[in-house]
Amino acid sequence: MINVIGDIIIDEYWQGRTTRLSPEAPVPIVELGAKHISLGGAANVYSNIKSLTKEVNLYGMVEEQYREHFDDTSHLIDVPKMPVKIRVLSDSHYVTRIDDEEYMNNNELIDHFVLSSSSWKRDNIFFISDYAKGTIAHPDAIINYLNIHEQKIIVDPKLSLDHYKKVWILKPNRKEFEEYAGKSSNIKGIQQKAFQVLKELEIENLIITLSEDGVLWVSKDKWKHIPTKAKSVYDVTGAGDTFGAVLAWCLDQRCGIEESLVTANKAAAKAVSKQGTYVITQKDLR
Repeated sequence: MINVIGDIIIDEYWQGRTTRLSPEAPVPIVELGAKHISLGGAANVYSNIKSLTKEVNLYGMVEEQYREHFDDTSHLIDVPKMPVKIRVLSDSHYVTRIDDEEYMNNNELIDHFVLSSSSWKRDNIFFISDYAKGTIAHPDAIINYLNIHEQKIIVDPKLSLDHYKKVWILKPNRKEFEEYAGKSSNIKGIQQKAFQVLKELEIENLIITLSEDGVLWVSKDKWKHIPTKAKSVYDVTGAGDTFGAVLAWCLDQRCGIEESLVTANKAAAKAVSKQGTYVITQKDLR
């Protein structure tokens, strides 16, 4: 079983066309044609895993008006305001993004999380998707609780990496890693610093996504650099979520980490070739 816990984000897309500039300012007027909603953040991780297996739960916080977009709300807690990102597109061109959000902080989710632990078996995978919106206000407390219950923890971080000690897999991107460990001019430099961070944070595996440079995996006794599979990049929205979701799914299927990384890399390449968040399918992984 895979359990996703973290910041759920609503991605709204407003699409239209532009035929003239505004007389008020030199900006395009977008004649709105359609709106649609996608699930972002932790919900995007969940949606991608759910496309591959039914053995997945989502823990998070949502506004009442958005509950209809979730197929299972049993582990979702109501909040008065959740993060909403509105992207405005004109003739398929990205015009602007409007962020409408407040910091979420609701202890009911943690209470529910603790209550549900009575049904956990050992070695479930818990994917913590932290976008620093407030759902994972105290990651160390959640991680300690999961470790006590002998669960496997994967973290996609947003805070400084020292908030996520003693996890099975920590998956920062290059920017997040270098904000903690310092900048490196090449892959070898990142790899050397990664071994230091691995020991310092007492984690088993460090997986650093490097955008066009692929992904770097470092464990206690080995490391591996896997080049990117992307042939064309149209939109990077949610690509990290897709990568993390497929990584978690592969590991839940008892694949090795290196094999899982290759498959996750392939999935991320597919995601960036699409507009907006893209839910991966079994067919995409063949």
